[in-house]
Amino acid sequence: MRQKNVASVGLLALGICVSLMAQHKRPITPADCVTVRYLKSEPSNQPSPLTVSPDGGYLAYLVKTPNLVTNENDIELYVKVVSHASASDERPVAVGDLSSLHWLGDSRSVTVLANEHETHTVKAIDVETGKSEVLLKSPDNIDEYVVDRSGHEIVFVVTTPPSGIQLPITERDTATGYRIPFRSLTTTGWPVKRIFVTRRRHNEWTKPEQITIESPLDHKRMSSFIGYDPTLWLSLSPNGEQLSLQYVDPADAMPARWRQSPFVQYENSIKTQRGQMVSVIYHLATGITTAPFETPFATAIPLWSSDSRSFVVFAKPPVDSKWEQQEAELGPSIVRHGHTADLFWVQPESGNVELVATHGQAPYPYAPPLYWNTDGSLLVGSQDGTITRFSPKDGHWEQGNSVKVPVNGLGRLTSDGTHVFGDMQSAAVPPRLFMERLGDPDVSFFADLNPQFSTLALAPVKSVQWETSTGKTVAGTLFLPPGYREGNSYPLVIQTKPYGNWFACGYGPSQFPSFEPEPMASAGIAYLGFYYPDDHDGKGLESYFPKGYPDSIAEAAFETDVYDSAVKMLADSGLIDKQRVGIIGFSRSGWYTEFALAHGKTQYRAATVADNVEYNFSEYAMGSLTGLSSEAVTAMYGGPPYGPTLQNWSKYSISFNVDKIHTPLLMEEMGYGTPFDRRDSPPTNIARTFELFTGLSLLNRPVEYYYYPKEGHEPDDPAARLANLERNLDWYRFWLQGYERAHPEDVDQYARWRELRKHQEGSGLWNSSEKPTAE
Repeated sequence: MRQKNVASVGLLALGICVSLMAQHKRPITPADCVTVRYLKSEPSNQPSPLTVSPDGGYLAYLVKTPNLVTNENDIELYVKVVSHASASDERPVAVGDLSSLHWLGDSRSVTVLANEHETHTVKAIDVETGKSEVLLKSPDNIDEYVVDRSGHEIVFVVTTPPSGIQLPITERDTATGYRIPFRSLTTTGWPVKRIFVTRRRHNEWTKPEQITIESPLDHKRMSSFIGYDPTLWLSLSPNGEQLSLQYVDPADAMPARWRQSPFVQYENSIKTQRGQMVSVIYHLATGITTAPFETPFATAIPLWSSDSRSFVVFAKPPVDSKWEQQEAELGPSIVRHGHTADLFWVQPESGNVELVATHGQAPYPYAPPLYWNTDGSLLVGSQDGTITRFSPKDGHWEQGNSVKVPVNGLGRLTSDGTHVFGDMQSAAVPPRLFMERLGDPDVSFFADLNPQFSTLALAPVKSVQWETSTGKTVAGTLFLPPGYREGNSYPLVIQTKPYGNWFACGYGPSQFPSFEPEPMASAGIAYLGFYYPDDHDGKGLESYFPKGYPDSIAEAAFETDVYDSAVKMLADSGLIDKQRVGIIGFSRSGWYTEFALAHGKTQYRAATVADNVEYNFSEYAMGSLTGLSSEAVTAMYGGPPYGPTLQNWSKYSISFNVDKIHTPLLMEEMGYGTPFDRRDSPPTNIARTFELFTGLSLLNRPVEYYYYPKEGHEPDDPAARLANLERNLDWYRFWLQGYERAHPEDVDQYARWRELRKHQEGSGLWNSSEKPTAE
């Protein structure tokens, strides 16, 4: 009994100490979140941003540091000596607007793409001395390059934005008027890309030569390409002889066996792109194009063997192959999901293809394998940190032993065959970098990228779980206000884009707009992120979609049910006040959010939709001018907004349901570099959203619209990110707590919002007894 009392006193003393320590830590603000340093992310299909020299001696990586003073992101190149476990040898070698690291064969030089004063350069940097040599300089926008092992050959991509009017307009046409053919205003909603090669000859670089390939589908010669992603997925064999790329082939004359592919048929049915994804090999010495591996979609760039004779790649099975038939037998849910790709070994010269691992054996197909050993074995990583060895044997591949990296919150991994390197973060842990000898339980953290957060108060996190009305299990992470008291019911904001295990200041390195768990919680608002714990392989989710909806509308109805079910569960448990719930949507989840506002059971008190698709009439009519084809919009409702399918549009499209939205709505759109400086000529990407903005405004519903002209889909400039987070925090504190910040940057915002609130209260839909009060 005495020991128990002593323990109780000890726990009480510990609690007092923790409480006193917490009192000295200030709450996290939006400005804190903007300053988070991350490992600079490369496109998900690319190798890890951590890259090891060929001899395993050095580790190079890029760190992104937002600078609010200059409104720039400083990118620092760091190099670490692998043999040293401590952080003392970690040092910055270069700084600037840097991306895309590639080691040369000497293991001392690493190349990097640098944007300097509107000039794009590829540099080779000596990691021991820090001296750099410019290998390539271009005034055009280079967003992707690859270099051979010797550093004597560079292949790079120049990107041209989507083209505008293609009509040959004369002065007479301008004077008398001219006809606009249907869909002639733009050739494509995707950027157009051209590929060039330059070679070092006698210490001089040749003039860049444009590459032309022959389509394997219709044998037409092509000198410009449409990229489905920001890149063409370039990969160059170490000897510099074979270039692999993936692009959208607009060929209309697709071979019959391609048209019969189940995956191709599904892609054509949803019509999300004009053309077919194709992977080819271009032989730089001969100019010949081959397609030794006829996959309709690769999910990562290939990893070449050191002898340049073969490569491995995660991809959907080749068309008209035994593996495609086997996949089809597993059912539509497997066929339709690109992330259920398998790992294949390909020998371009002979055309031999072997299956290395199925999607069940290697469940993370969005990055190349970690390492290809000299004995021919491959190290393949999964999202949970399991690393498995696969080895070739007598014409097939065998699965070997597996080890698990003992670190939670893993990001991207890489390996030198002996060690594994990676980054990690979690809701309460800012990004850190580590190394581990494979299979060793001891992990060395060699870089804490954000030590400043040790003095800030992080939100306590609670794991929650619930079921939708159709029985689907959903798991959530609930961020509670620091100082949370059990029994109190807090306002709630729901993040509609599934939450990963990243540091919860914002949306991690992706920097999606409007989401901000930590600042919301610090302000006294509970914040919910969620994910589907048993749906990592794409199975089963569609089977829980509610019945009775046309075509793809059930997808939005299902998501709406997820939010409604979460609100009910949290309200029933006493954690949140169901009268003070907000919801934030971005991109596709913005469509879900608008659907939930019009058709859901929850009466939300505030909402945000940011840079989102709407599947409205404007997007249908404007077609590819908005980056979304008319066919993709039509497929959502089973047909056009005419004739028998008009009723589907009338019931579910936001175009005809604006009057059902009574929630105060903050609309945010990104400009992609296009200013809105003429009120009579809005950019097409926001003109499509005026249906909702105009409708709500004319109905006297509370709505605000903000435009970020310089930002892309994921805001990158520190000033824009800070304004976005501050604006959303102010919005939700005003509507859910009745709180007004003392000195907002927009001095008129609260005056406008009070007027909006008067309209809301005057509508009779907001019971005055339920109106939120200040915390």
